[in-house]
Amino acid sequence: MYPFEAESVAYAVCQHYGLDTSDYSFGYVAGWSSGKELSELKASLETIRATANDLITKIDGHLAQLQQEREAQQEQAPAIWNGLDGLINDKPFMPGATPEQQANALIDFAERDGQRLGNGERRLIVDYANVIRDYHKVADLINELCEDGFEIQHGHVDASVQMRVEREIAEAPPILLDPEAEPLVTVIWSESADLRDGEQMPLSQAEIVFKALDDAMKNEPGYDKTKFRIDFTMNGEADNYEGRQDFGDGDGSLIEHIQGYHEYYAQDESWKNHVLHHEGPEAWEADKAERDMILGEFIPYLKLHCNLSAMEREAQRPLQSGETLTPEQTAYFNAVLDYVRQCRPLLNQGQYQLPEPPRLADFDVDLQEYKAHVMDEIQREAAAAGMTVEEYAANGYEPAAQPEPEIPVLFNCLGREKERSDSISALLVRQVQSSVFMEDTIRRMGELGLDALVEIGPGKALSGFVKKTVPGLPVYAVETPADVEALEGLVKENG
Repeated sequence: MYPFEAESVAYAVCQHYGLDTSDYSFGYVAGWSSGKELSELKASLETIRATANDLITKIDGHLAQLQQEREAQQEQAPAIWNGLDGLINDKPFMPGATPEQQANALIDFAERDGQRLGNGERRLIVDYANVIRDYHKVADLINELCEDGFEIQHGHVDASVQMRVEREIAEAPPILLDPEAEPLVTVIWSESADLRDGEQMPLSQAEIVFKALDDAMKNEPGYDKTKFRIDFTMNGEADNYEGRQDFGDGDGSLIEHIQGYHEYYAQDESWKNHVLHHEGPEAWEADKAERDMILGEFIPYLKLHCNLSAMEREAQRPLQSGETLTPEQTAYFNAVLDYVRQCRPLLNQGQYQLPEPPRLADFDVDLQEYKAHVMDEIQREAAAAGMTVEEYAANGYEPAAQPEPEIPVLFNCLGREKERSDSISALLVRQVQSSVFMEDTIRRMGELGLDALVEIGPGKALSGFVKKTVPGLPVYAVETPADVEALEGLVKENG
C-alpha cells in the first residue's frame, strides 16, 4: 500500500468515528498523489475503499465486545480502592510545581502499591494536566482510569475515554499567561525521543529546537510527528494555536511550518472545493479569513517576539559571561534588556510598530559630545537662515532657495543678468572679492531695451559713464529725498 493510500484510509476511518483530520490529510494526500495516472488513482481508490470498510467493520466489532466486557465487569466487580481519596483534602497540592509534575506525583501515589495504569493512560493524564491545569480534575481522571484498569487488561487506552478527554483538551480555554510574557509552546505529544510529552518552552526556544529536529530527520526514514500548542496574548486577549509538525518533512522551524502550512491551504483548490462541498460558502469565507489573519498578523507577531528574544539573548550573554566590559557597553546591554521588557507588553497589546532599539553609539560619551557640538552648529545655521532645525534638515542643511526674480537682475561681477543656476550668496561674495564688469553690465542693459536708468546715491559719476557707454539712454540721478519725490514727474515728462 502506498503512503498516500494509508493516509486516505486513516482519513476515511477517522471521519466515520467523528475525528476530523482533513486539515492534515488533504495536503499529504495531494502531495503524494500528484502526477499519478488515472488508472493508478482508480486502483488506489478501490484499495482505499476496501481497506477502510474492513477496518471500520473490525473496529465496530471490537468496540462492541469491549463495551460488553466493561459492563459485565462493572456488574460483577466489587468496589476498587480509590487511590487518591483523602490525599488532597482541599489543601494546596505541590504549590509551585508544574502541571506535569503534579500529574506525575498523583500517578506515583495512585500506583504506590503496584501498577494500575498503562503508558498510554499516563500520557493521556499528563496531556490533560498540562492543558486543564486543575489537579482535582486530574485526580478524578486518574481515579477513573485506575478503577477501570482498561489498558492493563486490554493493552490500549479505552477509545471512548480517550475521545472524551481529548475533546475536553481541545475545548479548554487558553492558558492565562503573564500579559508581558513571550508566547509559550507546549508539546502535547511527540514521537521524537528528544521531546517529552507535556514539555513546555518559550516560543523562541521552540523555534530553534523544532528546526534542529526537522533538520536532523531529513536523511532518516519516516518522520517524527509532534502535536504542539502555542499559548499567547494577542491584542490584549489570551488565545492559543494548536498544530502538528512532522519532523523530517523539511518544514523547518516552528514558525516556518505554520506559515508554509497555511500558505499551502490558502492556495489549494482541492481544500477549497472540499470546504465548499461539505460546509458551504460561508465556511469557506471563514476559513479564508482565518488564514489571512494567521498569515498577515499572527506570523509577523510570532516573528517579532522571536526578534525580541534574540536581542535579549545577545544582551544577556556578555553581561553573564564575566568578560570585561566598558561602562558604555554595560549601559548599552542593560538598555537593550529594558527595551525588550518594554516592547513585549506593547506587542501583546497589538502594537506592532515598536520603538527604535538602543544603539551602542548612543552610549559613547565622546561621540555624544561631538553630536551635541554638531547640533549646536546646525541650530545656529538654521536660525541664520530664518528656518527651524526641522526645515533646515529637510532642505539638506541649506538655506531655503530664493524665488527667481520676475524682473532681470544684473550683477557687475558677471556683466549680465543672473541666471537660474547662479547662487545669489556666491555672487554676493564674488561681487566683493572679484573685479567687476561695469561697462558690460551697462551695455547689456541697453540690449535689454531699458527705457531709463536711475542712479541712486551721492554724486553723478555713474550717470556720466552711462551717457558715454549707451548714448541716448535717459539717466536720472537721485541724491536727496527731494530728488526721489521729483523722479516720478521727470520720468513722465520724458515719456
